Amino acid sequence: MHDDTKRATPVVVHGKTTFSDTRNKNSESREIFRIYEDKGKRILEAAMLVVIWSFSIDVKLRRVHFCFTEACEANLSRCYDCVTFGEWIDMVKEYYKNGGRVFFDFSIDPNPQ
Repeated sequence: MHDDTKRATPVVVHGKTTFSDTRNKNSESREIFRIYEDKGKRILEAAMLVVIWSFSIDVKLRRVHFCFTEACEANLSRCYDCVTFGEWIDMVKEYYKNGGRVFFDFSIDPNPQ
């Protein structure tokens, strides 16, 4: 007779394969879900901080159009006078170097393109 209650099943946790009793499967699944939920919370917190910070900088920096293609970088006026990400970082550094402050502004662009 074959006893199914003693069968072990492979489980991958943090890149390592282990064998577990099927009775422990639910507790292991809960642990894995808890680990990924914690990671997700950290990602959400970081994203929220970036969004909140973005509303605290100058409106001119927030409304910048980024260049996503090399054709736009070659002809900036063709792409709404876009800036590269590196140029934007330099603009933000300059803003804070010149006494930039935290100022929350939730205004809407009066001239949408």
